[in-house]
Amino acid sequence: MTARSSAIPLSVIGGFLGSGKTTLINSLLQQNEGRRLAVLVNDFGDINIDAELISAHDGQTLQLSNGCICCTIGDSLTRSLMDMAALEEPPDHLVIEASGVSDPGRIAQIGLAGGAYRLQAVCVLADAANLLEHAQDRYVGDSVIHQLRRADFLALNKCDLVTETERQTVRQQLISWGIKAPVMETTQGQVPLSLLLSPQEASDRDFSFDAAAEARSWHSSHAEGLRSWSLSASQPLDRTAFEKAFTQVQGRVLRAKGLLRFADRPQNLEVLQLVGRRLDLTESMPEASSTNSRLVLIAPSDYEPPGALVRLFADCPP
Repeated sequence: MTARSSAIPLSVIGGFLGSGKTTLINSLLQQNEGRRLAVLVNDFGDINIDAELISAHDGQTLQLSNGCICCTIGDSLTRSLMDMAALEEPPDHLVIEASGVSDPGRIAQIGLAGGAYRLQAVCVLADAANLLEHAQDRYVGDSVIHQLRRADFLALNKCDLVTETERQTVRQQLISWGIKAPVMETTQGQVPLSLLLSPQEASDRDFSFDAAAEARSWHSSHAEGLRSWSLSASQPLDRTAFEKAFTQVQGRVLRAKGLLRFADRPQNLEVLQLVGRRLDLTESMPEASSTNSRLVLIAPSDYEPPGALVRLFADCPP
């Protein structure tokens, strides 16, 4: 096992005070999809966990009966990270809730120091009802905008509390601030878990990858306003053409997942994982049972895949 594959996947959840981070953490802890999930929070006093789910509580750590643990960040984030990695049974995935005034990108950098963790995504939540007011505040405005710029993907939360005109105004302001991350609109912090939690390691993957099933799983994840595309190609892909076309996808879609076979190395499939702006393409074990390349894209419903990419996957257009 390589150092990379043994590293614990890490996700960071950021956003200004009141943006919905705690609501999202509650959802993660209670719908962890069978993972042994660990969450580091500033204070779990606000974490709403049913009493029957708590198997142990020592004042700084909650042990949950579903295999999750929730710990407060002590005097040192670095020490908390080291303690988590040193557990006899380390978690399958670690999530850090950044404080409302901290830099989530910096927290991600701290998490990666030492090699015990590998970054899955930095998700930043923004309060659609109050974002513009916060950004204009003379004391915290710069910090609010800086948090948004550190995101791999942005959850524009509490969209149910604003009008369509107000929502469009916020979206236009994000563009004017130079926000490059893809944006999904949410209510009550309902971010699909597969954006935040890592898939299985490549060595354990089922290479029967069902693109249609991957897409269907998103339609049951209460993520309204999203659309999925499933693409397939029976012939190996031209790597240069794919890379050129895929640059038009990065920063536009929330999630992409695929098994790809390229003409320059047709004996192997390569595993593509894209979460927001964070791309990972790794070589898989050889697969003799299928020569197809398969790709799933998940994006806001008004997005259209670039024609250059669709043409490469002519077997199954969207």
